[in-house]
Amino acid sequence: MKTLQKTKVVFLAALLFLGIWNENVLTGWAAGAKEQVLMQLETEAAVYEEATEDSIVVATLPKGTAVICMETESQEWYQVTYQEIAGFVKAESVGMYGDAAELSGEFEEVHEENTAQLEAAEAAGQQEKSQFLWGTVMAVLVALMFATGIFTVLRGRNKTVSTKKDNKTKEKQ
Repeated sequence: MKTLQKTKVVFLAALLFLGIWNENVLTGWAAGAKEQVLMQLETEAAVYEEATEDSIVVATLPKGTAVICMETESQEWYQVTYQEIAGFVKAESVGMYGDAAELSGEFEEVHEENTAQLEAAEAAGQQEKSQFLWGTVMAVLVALMFATGIFTVLRGRNKTVSTKKDNKTKEKQ
């Protein structure tokens, strides 16, 4: 019995430890998470190893280069990555990716295309529903015509049989 109690205590202690460790790891990751944004160099820019002009220049990137930026503690610098180059660039040389008017135009085109595709999909769905409805109506009508034909044939046979019986009865009299 004591072994079972010891096992329970060890198990609960392990769960508690894992819970505390997991919470610390997750909150540590969340605290260190930085938003990455695609931006563009507005001028030719030196990429520094550290966020200071006194550090080593890792590379020089031409104007118009798209870089992935993360904010730093200093508003004067962005941490950037480009292909396999990583470092810091002065914030003044980084701007929004692409021309704002051009991007608005592209977003509008995409929106129009998506709207047209959505309308086409809705029209196709309505057409499928209509085809299903009319197909069902046609199937019911064909079944009714078939049933009417069978009923007519059977009724005609019954009349023929009863007429023959009546004729035989008349002949016997």
